Order: sequence, then structure tokens, then C-alpha cells
Amino acid sequence: MTATSSSTGFELAGWSGWSWGAQAVVVALIATGGMAGTAGGGFQMRRAIAAARYAYRELVTELHPHTVHVVKIGRRSVAERPLALLNGYQILFAVAVLAGVFGLSLAGMDLWGGASASISALATMGPAPGADLGALGGGEQVVLAVLMVLGRLALFPLVVVARGAVTGTRRLLLVERTNDRRAHS
Repeated sequence: MTATSSSTGFELAGWSGWSWGAQAVVVALIATGGMAGTAGGGFQMRRAIAAARYAYRELVTELHPHTVHVVKIGRRSVAERPLALLNGYQILFAVAVLAGVFGLSLAGMDLWGGASASISALATMGPAPGADLGALGGGEQVVLAVLMVLGRLALFPLVVVARGAVTGTRRLLLVERTNDRRAHS
């Protein structure tokens, strides 16, 4: 269990002998990844704690709409902007995992193996339960390699860089079109 939450990449012996519940716990630990500041690309414990407290706040608000419930981590309250970013990160993480499961399923991997391998690759944790990584084909290796790169580089910075590149390209094209129009006039 320590290997899964510390992103060492060591495989635990004998996945096949474990019950489904135990394997699911290991995959959940892999998904949450290590602690804050770890090189693992998982969801990270601080985000998982904040997401759980945010979900609790939303449930309390549904039951008691006029209450004010502040999300706190430790003794500090969390502002609304970081909570909104957290929701965005949750969506990006889930979409990346689902895309990986879909890609691995297309390549022939079963659903449980695809889910655990996708989560493990995105969290850059190493082997996952239910996935026979020794029998991977070329398509499966490409899907897992893309997930590993996304996990290592982190999702949000990649989205910000991609958005900046698209915005910058649009601005350059607009400037070129304007200059061409002026030159032909």
C-alpha cells in the first residue's frame, strides 16, 4: 500500500490472489496519488480531501439552502476560485481516464484492466491490478504513453499552455490578415 501512495512504481506481488475489493482500494490509492508536492501525476490527497469537503458542503447546501458552509482544509478556509479550479481538474482527470479506458478497450483490453491501467499511467505509479502490462500491443502502449506524459507534466499546465498557443496563433493570423488587407488596399 505504501508503494501505491508514494509513487515509487513498485509492483505489489500477486494481484490475481487479491479480492476485487482489495484491488479497488489499491486503484483508489493509485488514483489519489501521493501527497502534495509529489512527482506522481495522481489526483493527489489534498485535492481528494478538498473535493470530499466540497461535495459535503454541496450536500449540506441542498438540504439547508440558507446555511453558509465554508470549506476548510486544516484551519484555513478555501476560496471559491480554487474550488472551481478543483472542479475543472476533476473533470479533466476523469476525461483523461475515460479516454484511456476507451482507447485501451478499442485495443482489446478488458474494462477493469483498462481502467486500472489508465489510472495507473495517468498517476505515473507503475503496474496496476488487473492489467497484464507484459502483453501490451502497440496501440495500448501509445495510449498508456500519452497518459503517462499527461500525468507527469500535469493536466492544468498543459491545458493552459495549449490554450495560450491557440490564442497566440489566432492573434498572429488576425494580424497577418489585417496586414494583407492593408497591403492590397
